[in-house]
Amino acid sequence: ERGQSLALVAIFLVALLGISAFVVDAGYLFFQRRHLQNTADAAALAGARELIDGDVYDIEAVITSYVTAHGVDANDIEDWSVNGNRVTVELRGTRNLFFARVFGFNDTSVPARAVAAAGNIIEKGGLIPIGMEESLFNELSETSPPDPDATFVEFNHGFGPGNWGWISFSGHGTGYNPVWSSPYIKTGYPDPIAIDHPITTNTGAAMNNHGAPNVQYHIDNYWAAINSGNDPYILYIPIVEDTASSGGPPGGGGAGGGAQPSTIKKFAAIYITGSSGGAAGYQIEGKLIIDQTITTGTIGPTIGDEGPHGVVLVE
Repeated sequence: ERGQSLALVAIFLVALLGISAFVVDAGYLFFQRRHLQNTADAAALAGARELIDGDVYDIEAVITSYVTAHGVDANDIEDWSVNGNRVTVELRGTRNLFFARVFGFNDTSVPARAVAAAGNIIEKGGLIPIGMEESLFNELSETSPPDPDATFVEFNHGFGPGNWGWISFSGHGTGYNPVWSSPYIKTGYPDPIAIDHPITTNTGAAMNNHGAPNVQYHIDNYWAAINSGNDPYILYIPIVEDTASSGGPPGGGGAGGGAQPSTIKKFAAIYITGSSGGAAGYQIEGKLIIDQTITTGTIGPTIGDEGPHGVVLVE
C-alpha cells in the first residue's frame, strides 16, 4: 500500500509540475508577446511618421531606435519594409522558458508584426464647431517657413451678417437652438465628420452667449498648461469652403445674413488662447499648429502637403 501511495504521489507531482510549467511559462510568453507587439506597433508608427516628412532613408534608424528604447534587442528586428504610405515592422525574439525545461523545452520563438499607414486626415471625430474659412487658413499656413507662433483672430471673418463662425455639423443653421450645440464647443462633436461634409453656419448672438463659457474653458486650460510648463491640449476644427464659393453672399458678407451653406475642405489643429467682444461682436484668438501629426481619425491613401497628417495602425 505504501508503494502504491508513493507511486500516486509521484504521478501527482509530475502532473503538478506540468501544470506549473504551463501556467508560468504561458503567462511569461503572453507578457513577452504583448511587449513585443507593443514595440512593433510603436516602431511602425514612428516609421510612418518619417514618410510624412519625406525622410525615407531615416526609417531604419528610427525603427531601431524605438525598438531598443522599449528594451528589445535590435537583433530581434526580423524585417521592415515600406509599401506606398505603409510601413511594416516584423520582430521575432527567442525567449527562455522555465519549468518547461524539465520536459526538454528550453526556449521558444515569439513573433510580432505591425503595419502603420500615413496620410492626410479625411475623417475626424471630436471636432470643435468653429469654422475657419479656407482663405484664412491658407493665409496663416502659407508663410515660408510657417510661423508656429503666428496667431489668428477668428469670427466675423467673412461668414456674413449675423454669423460669428459657429457651425452646425447637422445642418440646422438659422433657428437652431444654441443650447443644443454649445456643449460641443467644450467636448467636441461626438460623431466622425468627413471631408466634403455639408454644413451650415449657426447664426445669432445667442450662440456667443452660450458658447463663450465653453471657449473660456479651453482658454483657461491653455494658459494653465503654459504656466505649468506642460503642453497645451490640442483642439481640432474644420476648415470650410469660403461662403462666397459655396453659395453665400459674395465675399462672405452682404445683405441678408442668415445661415450660410458651406462644405468641409480639411481639418486644422489649433490652440485657443483668448477671446474678446460681447454678444454682438465675439471674437476668438488662437494659434494654428503647423505640421501636426495625430493618431486618431481616418487617413487617406496619399500624403499631401496640407495637414493635419495622421499615422494609424492598420494591422
